[in-house]
Amino acid sequence: MSNAINAVDGTLVLAEPTFISSLFKNYISFGEQFYQQKNQQEIEYAIKSFVDILGNTGDHHNGVYLKFTSWNTLFLQQLSKMWPNTPIVFAFRDPLDVLDSVLGKRIGWMRFYNDPVIVSALLKEKENTGDISFIDFSIKILAQLYKCGLQLSPNNLLINYGNNGAENFEKMLAHFNLVQTPQDKINIENSTLYYSKNKYRGVFFADINNGRKAILNQQILKLVEDSGIIETYKTLANRAR
Repeated sequence: MSNAINAVDGTLVLAEPTFISSLFKNYISFGEQFYQQKNQQEIEYAIKSFVDILGNTGDHHNGVYLKFTSWNTLFLQQLSKMWPNTPIVFAFRDPLDVLDSVLGKRIGWMRFYNDPVIVSALLKEKENTGDISFIDFSIKILAQLYKCGLQLSPNNLLINYGNNGAENFEKMLAHFNLVQTPQDKINIENSTLYYSKNKYRGVFFADINNGRKAILNQQILKLVEDSGIIETYKTLANRAR
């Protein structure tokens, strides 16, 4: 999706900047102090400055787009207040597919489960955060991420990865008022053939093993069921149609 936007002439996509994740991690390491007004103001100033500096590096007449990494979405309400008139796209997919990927790859930020202070700040739980399991942490974080999507106003766009990819691109570009030229369409078609992560640049999606990477056993499925995340996902999916 970020490839598709970036393929339109005059756009700039800042995709999951390490700076922003590092900034959030630095502040949430302070636990409850993260939510103090002073810290929120400092975060807002730092992020806006970062975007302004990179956004002024060239001719981006079709806009600058900021793609947040998954866990940053937990702060979507605060982020949306920084740019209240900026349209938002919230992308999501089936939680069982996400968990399969998480278990197979051990995504870096999921390793926060080893840090009780960060776990407490992200989950806003004060108890039992010192011995939370990797999978329990992953499920709880996902449940909160999906709820962030539900809290968005109807003016924003929900995108389900499970839907037709071409239709998703069309909806997203229309949401951002991006008009494609014939050359843009060619660029989009070419760019979206590739995996977007930097370490896989130049690798076709078809070359990546998209099969199941882990077995979601009955214990994990029970945790998923108890979390209520399936119902939340279904609600998001219905709204995204």
